[in-house]
Amino acid sequence: MLRYALRSQLYVGETYTLEVLETSELHQASLEFCVDETGRGAQTVQVLVDRKWRDVTVRLRHQPSAPGEPAPPDLPAGIAVCARHDVVGVETSSGVTATGGATATCHLQGAEALYVGQPYTFECEPGSGLTVVSHNQHVIAAGGQANVIDLVVDRACGDIELRLANALVGSGHWAEGLPLPASTPFVVREGTGRDGAGRGTGTVKVRDVVGRAGARITPRQGLYVGGTYLLELESTELLLPASIEFTVVRPHPSPSPNP
Repeated sequence: MLRYALRSQLYVGETYTLEVLETSELHQASLEFCVDETGRGAQTVQVLVDRKWRDVTVRLRHQPSAPGEPAPPDLPAGIAVCARHDVVGVETSSGVTATGGATATCHLQGAEALYVGQPYTFECEPGSGLTVVSHNQHVIAAGGQANVIDLVVDRACGDIELRLANALVGSGHWAEGLPLPASTPFVVREGTGRDGAGRGTGTVKVRDVVGRAGARITPRQGLYVGGTYLLELESTELLLPASIEFTVVRPHPSPSPNP
């Protein structure tokens, strides 16, 4: 806001032009106005200004493998990438990678979406099976500076709630209401391979216990979205062994509450 002393610079009844000078974030703007006799309060002059925007190129690459591990697979084409404004929390621009390979590049339109000097979070859309593991909060650079954002991605991992249920539930059997044991050991194996006795042969990814309230397998335990696994309940004094195959899915985002 610009305020001038009326008696010394701007005279009542006279017409003036107010100019907002161009900056790295704003376009130049001007407004012609006439000074009114406003009494005790200051006159307000509002100038509408437009923000500058820029297109952005997002470049994805896989997180390097640990020593001794095989190289990560090439990234596929068609990975959906979006930009979300950090202040208002709104997705403002999105696009998909045109080609795959060791790196995958996506072009995001900036018009009325990616404003210079504003902070955004760049991420892979749910359903892509990938998650960004590098720093992904960036401020859109002014013109003349490189506007390529490099992101390191890895396969997304699931967040799983495990619950046990009595196999007799709904059968009408007198034992259907009996509580399950307070603690039951289980393992999760990679893949669904089994030996001749029906036991899993894949690498053990998780070994834990599940109680009556259930158990949680967190993303830190590394069950990849889209991966298929074998969960085995180990035999105890109270329960027979059991197993189930499952595929990890990425949870859908919760719907926004109605205003």
